[in-house]
Amino acid sequence: CLLSRGLGDVYKRQVHSIVVNGFNQVILLGKTSSSDYPVTENAFDTTYNGAEDICLTVLSDSGDSLIGSTYVGGEDFDGQNVVPGSYSGFKGEVVCDLYSNVYVASTSSSDTFPVTNGAFQTQRDSLQDAVVFKLTYNLSDMLFSTYLGTEAHDAAFNLKPAKDNTVYVTGATGSANFPVTTGAHDESFNFGNYDAFITRFDQNGENILHSTYIQSDSNGDDKGYFLQIDRYKDIYAVSYTHLRAHETRGN
Repeated sequence: CLLSRGLGDVYKRQVHSIVVNGFNQVILLGKTSSSDYPVTENAFDTTYNGAEDICLTVLSDSGDSLIGSTYVGGEDFDGQNVVPGSYSGFKGEVVCDLYSNVYVASTSSSDTFPVTNGAFQTQRDSLQDAVVFKLTYNLSDMLFSTYLGTEAHDAAFNLKPAKDNTVYVTGATGSANFPVTTGAHDESFNFGNYDAFITRFDQNGENILHSTYIQSDSNGDDKGYFLQIDRYKDIYAVSYTHLRAHETRGN
């Protein structure tokens, strides 16, 4: 074992994603209901906000110190997903870009979740919206943060920054008016429980460049869990569906 470290009470702190940045530093994403989660002095948010917060920690390459550690959240549940059947209620993802900036896809039920000026969506529209945000490598500054969702439950499960610093996000939506773009693969909600979606943000999180539903049929229950980008900028996604009618055509 090259590195081992605890971060406190397992019943109040749950880590569910991990990535290593360009400095060989480990980044952990989780949720916490603890007011004494270990945060660093220069963190974006050093104060527990209530209910459950998203928590992020960057460990040194040796694991013996914290490069950064922060809360991210509002007054209600953050990082606690209510979309059924989705990884025990806390599926989210943390990734890094070439400069070790930190990107997170998650969920929020808070009206006061921290969003940045000019963000694509600055207010929560349903019981739970997806959230997408980007922090500096040491978790001291929020570079962008936005809600993503409309009338029903929405959740972001995975994301990937492209080489041009745009950001692709996938997840699940129950919203018939989820923001999709003209000419997208599928512009219409299919009126099952949930449709998967793929959305591409600009580098500042202010505009949606492309966005589409991914569905099975009118009774479908579809969720987008993972995505990757190849060198030709094509998008590959792994989704869940409980019906045989899920689309398999190309493009």
